[in-house]
Amino acid sequence: MKLAIFCDFDGTITKDDSLQFLLDYYVGDKWYEIENQVEAGTLPENEALQLEMDFLKVSEQEAFETLGKHINIDETFGDFVLWCKSKGYEIFILSGGFRKIIEFTFKKNYIEAVEIFSNDIFIDSKNNWKVIPSATPKINNLCNHCKTYHLEKIREKVDKIVYIGDGTTDRCPAQKSDLIFAKNGLSKFLKEKNVPFFPFENFEEIKFKLQNLI
Repeated sequence: MKLAIFCDFDGTITKDDSLQFLLDYYVGDKWYEIENQVEAGTLPENEALQLEMDFLKVSEQEAFETLGKHINIDETFGDFVLWCKSKGYEIFILSGGFRKIIEFTFKKNYIEAVEIFSNDIFIDSKNNWKVIPSATPKINNLCNHCKTYHLEKIREKVDKIVYIGDGTTDRCPAQKSDLIFAKNGLSKFLKEKNVPFFPFENFEEIKFKLQNLI
């Protein structure tokens, strides 16, 4: 069976959301008003992300040193990637976060050869953080990075689409998938919508479940 596995990054692969961590660490709680509006659906993510990044006034070097000390990944993710490749399953990272942070985190944890689709960030000499939206075509113009586009693009080429996620930007693509693994806010949302999913704590659980399902 041909599987396409799409996986969120922040809070799904990482134990803590890297962007939320930076905002909490350097800004405090004043950014939560924006995030609460996104959760409630009253402010689109493509506007909110830049508003949140406007709070950050820290150099790229300092921010990444802080991330390197504090952001860790699920210890079972590396083995999960190897298992997917051994089975011929395609695995992609879909993130509403930033490529620089994902690549930095993967390099630190020796994760290789996983295709990444995400936004990116430019930090200028005055420590202003500018969101660079993904070039991916957007279906409804609500997000900087339209994750659902990637699912629709590959749908006819695979037997099943698997989605793994935890947050707000995972709501749309998860509902377009054949098998969903969810935790945190995404699991709550799917329960409210009566959408079937599998809860998970780590990627070893996902691997075990897929072995039994496929």
